[in-house]
Amino acid sequence: MGERHYLDGSVTELRVIDLGPGEKTCRYNKGALVDGPASCPTFEIINKREASLPPGCLETLAHSTQGAREPCLQQYK
Repeated sequence: MGERHYLDGSVTELRVIDLGPGEKTCRYNKGALVDGPASCPTFEIINKREASLPPGCLETLAHSTQGAREPCLQQYK
């Protein structure tokens, strides 16, 4: 599970709560990792935009019994 913080469209911080002990915080500045453990992803990887779900997909999923088999998610397979 993770949380990204952005400034002017670029990631500045990534907080990840792993199944292991503690929380991992990675900090980025001007396109480079500036603080965090060696396991932090590179700026290029973490700043990559993710595809958006189609309009109405979240509402459909909220009421669906199909879960990951819901047709609006099939584009991500």
